[in-house]
Amino acid sequence: MESRPFVLLGSLLLLCGCFPGVHLDPTVSKSTPAAYTTASVSCGGNTFTLSTGTAAGKCTITYDDQGKARSALCKDGNNSASVDCSLNEGRGGCGKETTGSASCRN
Repeated sequence: MESRPFVLLGSLLLLCGCFPGVHLDPTVSKSTPAAYTTASVSCGGNTFTLSTGTAAGKCTITYDDQGKARSALCKDGNNSASVDCSLNEGRGGCGKETTGSASCRN
């Protein structure tokens, strides 16, 4: 069979890392960072991003009858952050208190 030399050659190329983009290095370890619980909410043209700062917790956004965001809250135990869209003449703002590892960013 003529396919055996090709399979053998392909195996050798793979082991030596001779294929572009293929590198076998047992000393390299990759880790995926934990995904944080987050929510983004738009208030009067401003976008706020809330996070619990942890991979757990829950984010909730409340809307008015027209479908516009009124507020948002992300909470995981003692970690919490909120947005109030009625602040700053309807342009929104981070809530009065952000606790623990949570964050609110504009």
